[in-house]
Amino acid sequence: MRFTIRVTLVAIFSAFALWSRTIAANESTLNDPSLPASDQLTFRLDLPKSGTSGLVLASDSTPNLGGQTASSQPPPSARPKAFSYGNGYLVRRKIHKYASIATLPLFVSEAIVGQKLIGQSDTADSLRSTHSALAAGIGVLFGVNSVTGIWNLWDARKDPNGRGKRTFHSILMLAADAGFVATAATAPKREGSAQGVRAGGNATTHGAIAYASIGVATVGYVCVLFAR
Repeated sequence: MRFTIRVTLVAIFSAFALWSRTIAANESTLNDPSLPASDQLTFRLDLPKSGTSGLVLASDSTPNLGGQTASSQPPPSARPKAFSYGNGYLVRRKIHKYASIATLPLFVSEAIVGQKLIGQSDTADSLRSTHSALAAGIGVLFGVNSVTGIWNLWDARKDPNGRGKRTFHSILMLAADAGFVATAATAPKREGSAQGVRAGGNATTHGAIAYASIGVATVGYVCVLFAR
């Protein structure tokens, strides 16, 4: 079980680091005003000489057509079909987006506190209270995002743009929802004054389902970040 915990934590931290590097790279690219010289075309206007009529528009650089003439070039690819959404969709999307920022911090905190709680006696009330509060936070987060996500998924059912990404993300997050419900149902009970939560019985099942659900939800979260 410790191996599963380590793999899950490594996956979460790696995904967060990769996301941060991607955002930084995109910002540096957008802030760079320079363009390659090959992408620039300079035009000049030549005045007509005596005995000639008309104007000549010349270019200092001619784009390489790869041996193709203008008539033999393939037609441009079709642009994505425009699809308009109402104000309610945009508000729910904003709520869904900003609430999701708390996903990875809640997962990491819950995993750390839950691991410390294993084997502790009933006197560790502060850890138990923190664990319960974090679990409640995850429940509220996924409740809000499930409502807003399913609602917007229904509103976007006729939009062909990004349909596969939306469907994949929704399936993973709904699977994680079911996993978190099972995690709460298998939570170990307090038995006696010195029994504590031991790494056996319900505690093992509880932890395994929790880490599996966190892993599925992390994949669904990261796939949306990098598929934009």
